Amino acid sequence: MDKPTVLNTRAYAQQQMTTEVFTDRGFAVLDFPCIEIVDVDDSTLPFSQLHKIGEHDAVIFTSQHAVNYAFKIFPQWLIPDSVIVIAVGAKTAEVLEQHCQAHIWIPEQHNSQGVIDLLKGLKHYEKIQLISAAHGRQLIQRFAQSNNKQWTQINVY
Repeated sequence: MDKPTVLNTRAYAQQQMTTEVFTDRGFAVLDFPCIEIVDVDDSTLPFSQLHKIGEHDAVIFTSQHAVNYAFKIFPQWLIPDSVIVIAVGAKTAEVLEQHCQAHIWIPEQHNSQGVIDLLKGLKHYEKIQLISAAHGRQLIQRFAQSNNKQWTQINVY
């Protein structure tokens, strides 16, 4: 009987770990990277945006890459303890812990809807700061707009 096959479209740097997870569970894996993780062309804007994050903002890191590239752009950045810090997923939080002493919230669902559900329960923030890449599903942005919340998307990669 043939093994079920998984098409692994993760970025090249993430493929090996993902492939191992699936092969260990009995799947055949075809590696076919569909995205490339690269630096932003000009880090001036994201540096400025990171620098302006307020003490009462909700800062959302959408991935490990968002953490790594944010601190590559602004290595001396100290996230204020009063900021609400949200990491999408345990691995993102693990990487973030190397840079941040504040409490890190992890949504139950490790996706945009999970972040939205978490934000609905957090009332004490002035602005949403979304640290991510340029292209995404825009769900958090639509949530912010429909709830009259200020937001900034900070594209760090």
